[in-house]
Amino acid sequence: MSLSPSPYETPTWPASPDHLNAARQFLTSISSKEDDRPILIIPDRDVDGLSSGGIMQRVVSRILLKNPEVPVRTRFVSKGAWLGDAPEKAEVDAINPRYCFHYSSSSIDSHIIVLDQGSRGSPPLASNAEVLIIDHHLSTKFPEKAVICSACNHLPVATTSLLTFIVIYPFLEYTDQKTKEECEWLAVLGVKGDLGGYVWEPPFPSQLESKVAKSYTNKALSEAVSLLNARTFTTKVLTDFSTSNGRMSC
Repeated sequence: MSLSPSPYETPTWPASPDHLNAARQFLTSISSKEDDRPILIIPDRDVDGLSSGGIMQRVVSRILLKNPEVPVRTRFVSKGAWLGDAPEKAEVDAINPRYCFHYSSSSIDSHIIVLDQGSRGSPPLASNAEVLIIDHHLSTKFPEKAVICSACNHLPVATTSLLTFIVIYPFLEYTDQKTKEECEWLAVLGVKGDLGGYVWEPPFPSQLESKVAKSYTNKALSEAVSLLNARTFTTKVLTDFSTSNGRMSC
């Protein structure tokens, strides 16, 4: 799979070229995944995190995975918990069982993608999987052995949804127009959720915002943000949003 840089990135934004390339190499490795253990996506529960998860779920399930039998699962961290806490790590390990009988001699790891969760130094987040962290929260320390793509040192700091969109943009060459438009919409929605009425000035790609605005009004985006922020949303609803077509009735 040949990949060209996104037209929305520069040598200094939204993350370093090394971080962007490492994230893309991680995602490319999913294309050669030989076993049927699940891919696990762990987004934050806010609008930026959910939008990031929606983008990543589409790219993994519709573009990267060659085996349709491989499930792509979404999991949310328990309220008040950190992903590296022992109970959380145990649940993640249970979702990606490496030592099942038919994988006992396999050296192939599964894949976990962590989005918009913030970060801190810790032991590896999983015992049985390769981990990619895409994030924009300020941090100087990260979990051991994880692949990191961070926007925190590249001003103005991009939202995780926009960073995720720019990371996956080269893969959109290999998909349909519907998926491209959904990913564009989700990227803009995530920015709206985190930054409100922020004016998209360079290096933020105003051409992306303008393109989405031709189909969705600012009112529609604001209403979608309000609905996703509603406290009555359950984990099931959040999961349904991140794995559906990503569009709210508004």
